[in-house]
Amino acid sequence: MRLTKTGALRHCAGIVLAAALVSCAAPEPPKVNPNLYPTDYRKQILEAVSRVIDDTSNIRDAGVTDPALMKFDLTERFASCVRFNPKKSRNEYLGIQVRIAIFYGGQLSQFPPAAAEQCGHAVYRPFPELEKLCLRERC
Repeated sequence: MRLTKTGALRHCAGIVLAAALVSCAAPEPPKVNPNLYPTDYRKQILEAVSRVIDDTSNIRDAGVTDPALMKFDLTERFASCVRFNPKKSRNEYLGIQVRIAIFYGGQLSQFPPAAAEQCGHAVYRPFPELEKLCLRERC
């Protein structure tokens, strides 16, 4: 079978077009392991606390649990319970707050107040880094 000049050009154009379409197809993003262990969870929690309370100076009674797999609806995620007593005013404290740090792919994704069934029986370890957290100029 012999191609004419026009046929050969069409044939080449078709090959080039097909190659261009294949190269334009977006590659799939790498899959993230949702239950990757959060190795720097304490640092991530410190950053989250500084976003949810106004006065980070002189936090008391800080505690944290090691990340463990917890069930949330139909999925499991690594989570840590965090407790602390932040200042309300110059000489007054709000009282113990308990939050749950929920991780996705090793990164803190949520930091809501914890329900009693989530952290009610948690065994806390001291969290001195949180008690020393201070973002104000004078602490």
